[in-house]
Amino acid sequence: MKIDKDVIRKLLPDKFKEHCLIGICNPKYLEGLKPVYSIKNKKWSATPKEIFPAVQSIIVLIHFTPVAWDYSVEKITIGLGSLLWKGLGLKTHIINETGNVDPNSLVGTEGGLSSKRYKKLILLKELAYYAGLGQYGKSSLIINPYFGSDFKIQALFTEKRIKYDYVLTPRKYPGCKNCNQCIELCPSSALSNYKIAPLKCQWNWNRDSQEIPKAYLLPLIQIQKPNVKNYLFQKKACRNCQAYCKANKDHYSLLRIL
Repeated sequence: MKIDKDVIRKLLPDKFKEHCLIGICNPKYLEGLKPVYSIKNKKWSATPKEIFPAVQSIIVLIHFTPVAWDYSVEKITIGLGSLLWKGLGLKTHIINETGNVDPNSLVGTEGGLSSKRYKKLILLKELAYYAGLGQYGKSSLIINPYFGSDFKIQALFTEKRIKYDYVLTPRKYPGCKNCNQCIELCPSSALSNYKIAPLKCQWNWNRDSQEIPKAYLLPLIQIQKPNVKNYLFQKKACRNCQAYCKANKDHYSLLRIL
């Protein structure tokens, strides 16, 4: 049986299919990337083969929620790894020799399950781009035509070669060409030329510096459990580049605002 992204997508539970997209990345595209230092994790980035020398294909999954809940995609990815093994006999890096899932083998999540196991991190945004799941916006975030920029990324690494999704599009998202909203609304001038200056970004350093716009949080309050309401409005941080991005506008307008 030939395995491609459509075959893999069919394994996802129906409740996730509407909110998830899958792409396949060829690890060779990332071989020449320069290392990047992550302030949050205090680690350098690495190429996939530096961490998994035998990797042949990378299954990249993006999960959209109106406000991306930090670790929702981790749970889906863990489940997908199990389904790939049981349904297709495809072993990924989170499946051990006995066929059981090891959640600690997830790679790249900020402060997540893999933050202590690996000495280096994988650049998930680069995986998403080379899997054909989006392009870079002026906010430095990956923008997907369907999900905007508000989604989480995870990946599964396998030694089997799967049909790749070759990227023929430019790196820069075309919708950003005549828009500077994220740059203009960044209170610390952290954004320029499709890049972010981590030392300036308030989200990285001072999460008590500015309230998250309420129009950004209200959709989440409606779809999540009621007990998150007080928690969210007590939290303060800056996510203007997400809240006012025109690529996200259509998604939020489809939800009922309280």
